[in-house]
Amino acid sequence: MRILLVEDDPEQLEPLHAALSQVGHIVDAVEEGETAKWLMSEKDYDLLILD
Repeated sequence: MRILLVEDDPEQLEPLHAALSQVGHIVDAVEEGETAKWLMSEKDYDLLILD
């Protein structure tokens, strides 16, 4: 599953990214909404996780 993870707190972003990746998901993790918007226009995601 391809997941876009958007979390502005790096202390939460890193462990979430690691956990999702460890179970086999393809994860793009970003801290800013503008970057997330750009990624959503460039790639197809199965799930979007927002803070």
